[in-house]
Amino acid sequence: MGDYLKETASRVRADAEWWREVFLLEVGRAQEHLGVAVALVHALCPDDPEDVAEPTDTDWRVAVLAGQSLMELRLPRQIEEKRRQREDVRIFQAELNHVRDWLVALLEAPALPVVERAAAADVLARLGDVRPGVGLSPLPRVGEGAGLPDILWCEVPAGPFIMGSDKAQDPDAYDDESPQHEQPMPYAYRISKYPITNAQFAAFVEAGGYTEPGYWREAKEAGVWSNGQVKARNDDEPRAAPYDFGLPFNLLNHPIVGVTWYEALAFCRWLTDKLRVTSYELRVARENGGMDVWDFGSGRYEVRLPTEAEWEKVARGTDGRRYPWGNEPDPNRANYDETGIGTTSAVGIFPGGETPYGCLDMSGNVWEWCRTKWLDNYEGYEERADHDPEGTSGRVLRGGAFSYDRWGVRCASRDWSFPHFRYRLYGFRVVVSPVIFPLDSGNSDL
Repeated sequence: MGDYLKETASRVRADAEWWREVFLLEVGRAQEHLGVAVALVHALCPDDPEDVAEPTDTDWRVAVLAGQSLMELRLPRQIEEKRRQREDVRIFQAELNHVRDWLVALLEAPALPVVERAAAADVLARLGDVRPGVGLSPLPRVGEGAGLPDILWCEVPAGPFIMGSDKAQDPDAYDDESPQHEQPMPYAYRISKYPITNAQFAAFVEAGGYTEPGYWREAKEAGVWSNGQVKARNDDEPRAAPYDFGLPFNLLNHPIVGVTWYEALAFCRWLTDKLRVTSYELRVARENGGMDVWDFGSGRYEVRLPTEAEWEKVARGTDGRRYPWGNEPDPNRANYDETGIGTTSAVGIFPGGETPYGCLDMSGNVWEWCRTKWLDNYEGYEERADHDPEGTSGRVLRGGAFSYDRWGVRCASRDWSFPHFRYRLYGFRVVVSPVIFPLDSGNSDL
């Protein structure tokens, strides 16, 4: 046929499911002539997503197919190889960026059923997820290894909130969520929009974070860290990296899992040190048009795990809602058992699950480690809550996970585990605040 590129794209768009395998075979047959294969992919979605007024499901599905095709072509790897050979890669890079733009737009829309959207995000992971807050920062490299995590920070103002559950209003609430009470929060802080991702935690590993004794004081005292390795009590092997649960858990845009509480704590200390070295400034726009600047170079700010109360305030706001979005469960807003994904999902693919302070993934996906030691109820909570990193007492986990039911992913739902345990359900996000726990960061005791 004369214009077989256009004809192929037309048939795929007419019935994407029927022609999917044919298209992938045609791309594979053309891969020896990479320019032809890439032109075939481009024919599927020649326009940019912002130029399409109302993308249809067909537009989104062929964009995912385009991404799968570039993945099969191993285009990111081929681009790097051609660069090393000093070949011109502008056309190939442009198409990679083009398809990435479509996949990012799909996640932000959000479009397509949740399971398809999660699969599209996994394709984006393999092509390179360039969304802010997911990967590494354009800040200068610090020391050896990878760059610094690129974290989007959500501002949380000072002020009290409703913590816990009232069984009169929520009969399915657990005993450890009571009594419901007004919890003071006398200071402002920022919290990461997403859980820490595999890409971000990998920077800590590659920079030698497991070998720095100052990050592991409590783990060493507990007898679970030595010679740059951590020994989890439910893992046979000491490790200098998280446990790898395989695909899709280890995709770079998925939340890190398989880390103990000690590993999460060490990551926070490492990131604090690196941000201080670069004199990193955290800037947040104010309503009056001004800028609030927190300068890490001053030594007055630190990155750490959220306390249990900090975590819950971010998840539910000040009105005591059951879920980040309201009082009713919704499998289209979070990754839990009814959603049907069955594994972790890429961060940020449930924009409808946003909390009152702009965070995502606080309901479902992974349980998140908190700084606070476990208490079995909230009686006298303000006086009893213990945030000391010393000791081997159980630590609070919040948020539920992909395999939990609707009750387990409520804002008030709580769980705990020992700090030296790791599972595929355990991850974490981080807080930045003025230093209120002075032993948390730095290497002054080395």
